[in-house]
Amino acid sequence: AYIAFQWCVQYNYLINHKENNRSWLTISYEDLYLRYSEGISRIKDYMLLSDISIDVSNDPYMQSFSSAPGHSSSFLGREQQITKWKDSLTHHQIQNILEVLNLCDVDYYSEEVEPDYNRLYNLS
Repeated sequence: AYIAFQWCVQYNYLINHKENNRSWLTISYEDLYLRYSEGISRIKDYMLLSDISIDVSNDPYMQSFSSAPGHSSSFLGREQQITKWKDSLTHHQIQNILEVLNLCDVDYYSEEVEPDYNRLYNLS
């Protein structure tokens, strides 16, 4: 729960700011991981780089050589990668984290795997 609180302190102000996705671009880990090409396109469009070629040929899902020893080197499917927290945390831990998020007025994350992108990206 402490890490969730630290995250809220660091990022929630920016995400809830009226200039979110106007003065800066916000892309969630889940969105970028699941829709990598679209995320890169959003970045290029935002930065007005449509005429510039950005090399995205590297496999974004390949484990890096610097990953800590003991981590699985087997490939996880995209959905499995972003859902593994549900297997790693107990129901009680998840509820504690959600309670911290609620106390910090974070309403775009829940027990769902992906956040509410409309709220996260200030689209509504």
